Order: sequence, then C-alpha cells, then structure tokens
Amino acid sequence: MNNNYYKNLIYVSAEEYELLRKHVKTVVELGREQEYYDYNTVKGNPAYKIYEGIYARCYGGSSLYVNQCYDDAYMCDDWKNSRDSFAEWYSANYYECGVNAWQLIRIY
Repeated sequence: MNNNYYKNLIYVSAEEYELLRKHVKTVVELGREQEYYDYNTVKGNPAYKIYEGIYARCYGGSSLYVNQCYDDAYMCDDWKNSRDSFAEWYSANYYECGVNAWQLIRIY
C-alpha cells in the first residue's frame, strides 16, 4: 500500500514483489492480510525531546539541564541504551489530565 512509514506490511517473495511493483497484481489479489507495526518517528514525537532532556540530566553534556541536583540521577539500562524503548514506554503511558501539564522528571 502507499504509505511512507511502512505501517502496513505483508511478506512477499521476490516474484510477488515484481508483480506488485509492475502493477500486474494487487495486495488484495495476493490474499494476505496486512500486519500493522507501529512506527515511531523521531520528528514530531515529543518522547524523543523528553528523552534527550532526561539523558542530558543524567549523563551530562553541554545541556543547560546539567547541575548538581542531578548528580545521582540515572536511567535504567533499557532506556539508556535505546531511546526507542523510552518512546514506546512514553507512548503507552502518556495521558492528559484536563488542562494540567505533567512532566516526567525522575522515577525512583
């Protein structure tokens, strides 16, 4: 299907791919259901900007966030090693509460 983010995927052989590419066959004619895979993009996803701020607080750098009150701060290994893992967690746990703005600063 025509989407640039590869959200709807099906498995095809090389021969089937050529038939699809040449518009000889359609996805429907292959008789397979598409599988949906959520795709996080860095651009436009607030989780990545939040991740960068938390990472800077924990591990320093040239960020304005770095100061002594964060000396003992750290991220779990899963988040430290994968910003995508953090983005998944953030997306799954994000909620709005009326007009209140909530921010993740520290988790103990």
